[in-house]
Amino acid sequence: MGLPGPAANGRAAGDTLGTGAGLAGRGNCVDQQDSARRPAWRRLEGWAPVIAGVLTGGVNGLLGVGGGTLLVPALVYWFGVPDHRAHGTSILVVGLTSIISAAVYAARGLVDVQLAWQVAAGGMVGAAVGARWMERLQPRGLRRLYGWFLLLLGLRMMVLG
Repeated sequence: MGLPGPAANGRAAGDTLGTGAGLAGRGNCVDQQDSARRPAWRRLEGWAPVIAGVLTGGVNGLLGVGGGTLLVPALVYWFGVPDHRAHGTSILVVGLTSIISAAVYAARGLVDVQLAWQVAAGGMVGAAVGARWMERLQPRGLRRLYGWFLLLLGLRMMVLG
């Protein structure tokens, strides 16, 4: 069971799994009048989302990590997308951009396909569990959990480099 009300988690009413109306368009993502009042570089239409995509794809291709580390904060703070919808949107974007990155890495012989399938099998189970758990968090709790995750990951990388 999700959070109360469609605005609480960015899904359309009756959209229990984040499918259906949520995939058809922006739904209740951001008030269209609010979007129109934003400067061009913060609107969900036009060139700004493309620039966010270029940055996301660049991080994905360069570092081999989900560009969602940039995309989720950009969607929430730059574009005003509700937290839960930002996470779901980021997952789809990163999945699609990862296909291109994986093809480039594979063409250069840098992919262990057998290992990838093994990790993906466990990852699909983990993704389903994580997505259901995320749905139960309030936006503030989700932001804090994500922030702590990024902070700890960054510290580990800096210390163990």
